[in-house]
Amino acid sequence: MSNIRIVQFFKYTAATNPDQTYRYQNYFVGEEKTHNGEQYQFAPFQSSGSLSTLTGDNETVTVLFPAIEYAIRIVDQSGGNRQSTLQLTTKWLTANSEYTNIEFTETLIGIGASFDDTTLELRFRTVMDSVGANFPGRTFTTENTGVLPISAELYLR
Repeated sequence: MSNIRIVQFFKYTAATNPDQTYRYQNYFVGEEKTHNGEQYQFAPFQSSGSLSTLTGDNETVTVLFPAIEYAIRIVDQSGGNRQSTLQLTTKWLTANSEYTNIEFTETLIGIGASFDDTTLELRFRTVMDSVGANFPGRTFTTENTGVLPISAELYLR
């Protein structure tokens, strides 16, 4: 039986300081890895939560760090992780720890943080919220659709 190997790339930009970006990866211990032309330092973190559900709820995604200096600095410099931006990429690895073509990237918005003596928790939500049943409908007009057909027959090319 083979083990599943994944690496996550954590690219975090605080709303209070958009010029400062933090980049971490959580698989290659003590190594700096390149992803999309950018360098990522090793940091022990884990993410959990769902990004979407069948009902379209905007679920919370949490990223946990040990409560150490660099993680606390992220929260301190980002105003408590409010409206920060996180690009979280999950990439599958081969048995030799080489990148595969399987990759998923999500962009998340910070909604808060908390920490205790051992753990720092960053909370995020997806940038796209689902549309509920009470979403206001739009009326089709020639301004937003162009010329509309007179009959119910539509031909797509």
